[in-house]
Amino acid sequence: MFFSPLSPGLATPRAKTRRRVATPHPKRDSKEESGLTSGGSSEYSFFADAVKFTPFEYATDLATFTIRRPYGVAQERELWFKAGNSNSKQYERAADVMKPCTLEVVAQIGADKSTLALHGEAVVRHIGADADADWNEFGSVDDLDKPLGSITYIDGDATEKDYSLGQ
Repeated sequence: MFFSPLSPGLATPRAKTRRRVATPHPKRDSKEESGLTSGGSSEYSFFADAVKFTPFEYATDLATFTIRRPYGVAQERELWFKAGNSNSKQYERAADVMKPCTLEVVAQIGADKSTLALHGEAVVRHIGADADADWNEFGSVDDLDKPLGSITYIDGDATEKDYSLGQ
């Protein structure tokens, strides 16, 4: 098919081309973009709702384990202020149920009222119940080639006992 150069539908080599302007979109809050708001359509909104109804505290004969809940749901402020790796705002921004390494777990050991904290991939630290006690940082347990150690305590019957931090 042959078109005449004077045909109205063809552009001349010197004709200006119109640039297309991008369609404007409303500004979104960062929480809306990540789906963390109650009206969000992302799977994260389901996670945020599920976290509210999922058990986060577990008890055994040796300790009580508390999992720090993401998405601003954690209410145990005193516990996390004392034992948490990051403050509430940092944790709320970083924690994600799809990334287990962003979650934190604290074990409150009943025998001597000490606290063992786990965060990251396998970073562990321990603190005694004394007010002047300092955290004993073990680093990543996966990288250690020795056990964490054991704690000796005296139980209610005045019997000396041990428990393993690794267990």
